[in-house]
Amino acid sequence: MPDEAPSYSTTLATLSELTAAREHRRIAAALQGGDELYRVLLRTVPDMVVALFDRDLRCQVVDGGLDTIEQWRTILEGNTVRDAISDDGDGNRLDAFLRPALGGEATEFQWVGRVSGTRLNVQAVPVRDDRAGVIGVMAVCRDLTQRDAAGAAIRSARPLPTGSPVPRR
Repeated sequence: MPDEAPSYSTTLATLSELTAAREHRRIAAALQGGDELYRVLLRTVPDMVVALFDRDLRCQVVDGGLDTIEQWRTILEGNTVRDAISDDGDGNRLDAFLRPALGGEATEFQWVGRVSGTRLNVQAVPVRDDRAGVIGVMAVCRDLTQRDAAGAAIRSARPLPTGSPVPRR
């Protein structure tokens, strides 16, 4: 007996799966595509990182001028923020901060990693596609960790006021 022809629902499910996979590849390519001038400018800012996430908050691209950029790439690219940063719930917290951008809302927040102590100022904005609407999130991160350490060092080097006035001559 010859194999039965696939049913309508099986054919539809297969076509939907293939279309979804093709659309996912198109969106990933759109997220990864960019202007080279943008990349050159980004690399010249020493304390900035830009990460592009798809609708699943899976990181597609990490770029920037921060010294630890290769470490960021290793941790983030190809992973969701929850999977990449799983220590002490930091991934869940970051996911919650980025998620409003998937709804079309730009957000800005301060991020302090509980384990690493890294302090970031993050602006998360939706990435839109003409056909698919919001296809992901772009997070522009400025590293404030070194700036905070330098400020603390300057503050600790200043003499503390004694409360007595300085005599005038």
